[in-house]
Amino acid sequence: MKKLLSIIAATTLVTTAGSTLVSCGMSTKKLMARKVNTKEYKGFMAAALNTWSPGSTMQNSDSIILENLYDGLLTPNAHGEIEGQMADWWGHNTDGTEYYFHLRDDEKTSEDGRKTGIPKWTAVRNGEIKYTENVSTMDFYNAFRFTFNPNSSADGAAPTNGLFKNGTALEGILSTISEYDATVLKGANFSRTTAEGGEQNIGSEYISTRNFDIIVMLVNLWTATEEGQTIIDKLADAKLNPIKDGKDEDGNDIIVGYNPTPEFDELITEMKTYQGETAFQNLIANSAQNGGMMAISLSSEGLGTAATSEGTTDTRTEQMYNIKYTLENASTSFFTSAAGYGSMKPLPDYAVSYSDSQNRSWYNFSKRYQPSLNEMWFSGAYYVQSYKASSNTILLKNPNYYQADRTYIEKLIFTLTRSQSVDSNRLWFEGGDASEVAISPNDASGWKKYVGDDYNSEEQKFAFEGTHATSTVPSQYTFTTFYNYGRLTNDGKDISKSSRALAQKSVRLYLNYFMQRTQYPAYVAGKLDNDKNTKESLAWDGGEGKNVKTRSSTLLRNTFTIPKLATNTTESSDAVENGKVNGIPVEDYTIQNIGTDYNEMYGTKNTQLESSSSSVEGETSTNDSRLKTLEDNITIPSYDQELLENFYNEQFGSLIDGNDAFYQNDLMALGMFLDSEGKVIEGLQTDLNNFADLAYTSIVDRSKNSKKLDQNNEKAKAKILGDVVRKDLRSKEILTSDTDSISLEWLLNGALRLTLNPRVEYLVDQFNATVGDSSPITLKTRTSNDVSDYLNLSKIGDYDIYVSGWGPDYTDPYNFLHTLIWGGEYGVYTNIGKVLENDSSAKTETVKEENPNEPNLKIKDSFKQYEKAYAEINQSITKYTGVVETAKGQGDFTERLKTLSEAETYALYDAALTTPLYNKTPMKTIQLSYLDPFTRSSYIAGSSNLRLFGVKMIESLWDKDAFLAAQAQFEKGSLNEVEEYKKLYVYDPKSDGEVIATPRE
Repeated sequence: MKKLLSIIAATTLVTTAGSTLVSCGMSTKKLMARKVNTKEYKGFMAAALNTWSPGSTMQNSDSIILENLYDGLLTPNAHGEIEGQMADWWGHNTDGTEYYFHLRDDEKTSEDGRKTGIPKWTAVRNGEIKYTENVSTMDFYNAFRFTFNPNSSADGAAPTNGLFKNGTALEGILSTISEYDATVLKGANFSRTTAEGGEQNIGSEYISTRNFDIIVMLVNLWTATEEGQTIIDKLADAKLNPIKDGKDEDGNDIIVGYNPTPEFDELITEMKTYQGETAFQNLIANSAQNGGMMAISLSSEGLGTAATSEGTTDTRTEQMYNIKYTLENASTSFFTSAAGYGSMKPLPDYAVSYSDSQNRSWYNFSKRYQPSLNEMWFSGAYYVQSYKASSNTILLKNPNYYQADRTYIEKLIFTLTRSQSVDSNRLWFEGGDASEVAISPNDASGWKKYVGDDYNSEEQKFAFEGTHATSTVPSQYTFTTFYNYGRLTNDGKDISKSSRALAQKSVRLYLNYFMQRTQYPAYVAGKLDNDKNTKESLAWDGGEGKNVKTRSSTLLRNTFTIPKLATNTTESSDAVENGKVNGIPVEDYTIQNIGTDYNEMYGTKNTQLESSSSSVEGETSTNDSRLKTLEDNITIPSYDQELLENFYNEQFGSLIDGNDAFYQNDLMALGMFLDSEGKVIEGLQTDLNNFADLAYTSIVDRSKNSKKLDQNNEKAKAKILGDVVRKDLRSKEILTSDTDSISLEWLLNGALRLTLNPRVEYLVDQFNATVGDSSPITLKTRTSNDVSDYLNLSKIGDYDIYVSGWGPDYTDPYNFLHTLIWGGEYGVYTNIGKVLENDSSAKTETVKEENPNEPNLKIKDSFKQYEKAYAEINQSITKYTGVVETAKGQGDFTERLKTLSEAETYALYDAALTTPLYNKTPMKTIQLSYLDPFTRSSYIAGSSNLRLFGVKMIESLWDKDAFLAAQAQFEKGSLNEVEEYKKLYVYDPKSDGEVIATPRE
């Protein structure tokens, strides 16, 4: 499942929780002696569920429950291996563009006698099991239809829809034909609303949903043939054809009507031939079995057979397959990790029905389907016994599950907790109302009692013998800032000055330069930073030789993509001892790719690497680098070039977690003076010379250990950069005088008044104090009343700056970078879609010679007066989207990572589209737990770590010896004599190989 976290539940290392318990006097001796029921797990819900549909959520809080209720074709195990879950075999063609699966249809037995049965739906009503039905191949086709249909609100499908062949084209066709229908045909075919007032209309929604469904199935069918592909290509290029009658007084085209678009009219005509029920059902069967994006078999003979490509005719093994996915590009590096994603999990027939008596279909399945109203079908190891949105969810072991013998825990109780106290989870655990707890580094009492100051996670050395450090790789997120480009007035007719200002790169870089973002990770890290990062010390250390501000924190992050997600060992390096820096392999995408591109762009060298390809060798300042630009604009004669370059290498040469590469980075600030081609913007040459001189002088002054001098230099820089921002804003007519200013509003969650918020408020105060009263930009905070108010304000876009977190869905950086493209998931926070739109009438008028994957964007007609103010962000999003989408089309893993890195480097260190802040957890979490951590998935992508199937509880807390003994046993691998450390399911061990498929005739 997509792991999207709001700041609601992500301010500490633990899910924020509260307790009505007071756990006084729980001694460590009593805790070690306590025994628990190993059949009952007690955990927490972060929030009430937004949806019960596995393909409709982007929220980690939903996945806590849904991951235990629904299965997919594949899943990771605790050893990091991909196993067959509902599939008992899978393989792919030579270039990785076709994947074949066999859905289990009989019981499988392993050599050691373990058995895996047939996947079933378990129907439950009011907490009671009513009956079962076998999961069918058609249920996977149901999911395909559901996730592509715009009316289903399958918000979580974006990362996987684009993987299918023609997936992106299909989404574009559905969007453009809907616009054509609304504009030219008055919403006759795809409207969901009434003609008057725009209110939702059941009749219109039924018609539009069915029509979208037909088009999805037609495109799937057409993808299988060359003739059909030609139709798809023409539809993807089709545009609206306005009839123009001169220009208005502002120079804009006067549109008096539209000419027909033949491609759309022909598609609508074709669509209408399937309105009859017989024709519609025939289309379902035909598209399902003969589709080119995906296909399934409705017979026991399957779609065909696949033979291993190695060996002779006599030694090759054949396997029947009954599900086939065709991908746009080769995806062998990550597709198996995506195959278990929520949007690819099967859905029951009623989810795509047009006659379900319980109203569980399409939009209702995403938004209204719930245990108190409906009979629900579950395919996973658990089913819902009860759900109370305001208090708890109880899941019970599913006796019909096809691997029920590995469901060790029989009851799961998830409690919705309200308090935001840093010690509340610990109190729940001590009181016996939680099965596990991560010790918050901000919980001083708990840290002292269970961790101690002299701890060592690698050696499992802690103050309490029952404390252990376990892998939290799957809990790695990047929390980052988002800027609202579309904050509209209440009537929606005007754009706020703040949004227009944030659309300027100069403003975003100004924020990056003066914003003490280390305040965020330092609070979250707490004791992990050894108490050194108080909010005051982050402002000024004040000690001898430490007069400059602190730039480091354990959890600080400089990249958007998380470390360890993608590693390219084909370009290995032995530049450092053990091939790792801070536990991260030097071949990691964040070091080898982003780090290299960043160093080349800025002309710096990563001093944490001895002689890696991730650093620039020889001359560190290349001809077009930022460092070379700075050096060329210093007017101080005979300046010390070595001192200058050493400073930037040491302070800003590394993007590895921990050191702040943004705050006070003069090289990043140079982007404020440069246009998109790297040339100095007209009128800024003198400002650039002054800034370059001051940057060098500030470096020299550091050796004088004068706090006052350092502060004065910073304020002088603020004056120069503030003047640059003001000139920019005045040129765009956002500011009209030299005294105007704009205050940007940072939205804070009212539930965090006593925890994180004071740090952010201090960050804001320090920013304002540094830039001074004459600054064109200041910051202020807005604190919501409570969580509900916070969610509402974020939903309607009533803020300027917002913080959110993202975790990976599969093992490819694309699913991070996709969130920031035009139409990406984070558009809900940037609101750029409220200001810009696709120029569908210009689809084929302008051919993008440099990158055909770039969208054609224009400012909406209602905001035409702000076209100049949004030209820069339009260009940045267009360029970034084009590069990311180009990478999606690259099958070669090395080239793909290089292109993705180009996009990420541009977005973060040039265009400043977002600013990473922190990761909420270290690579190992220090915790108390009654769960055997070695039975839990630690796969870096997806939500398998939330799955409790296969997880075994322990009766009492392990001491260090017991923990290390279990670890040693687990490390023997999945061919283990201990049952709980073996593979979860029985499946063909020859799966996931290259095969030659022969379709059934």
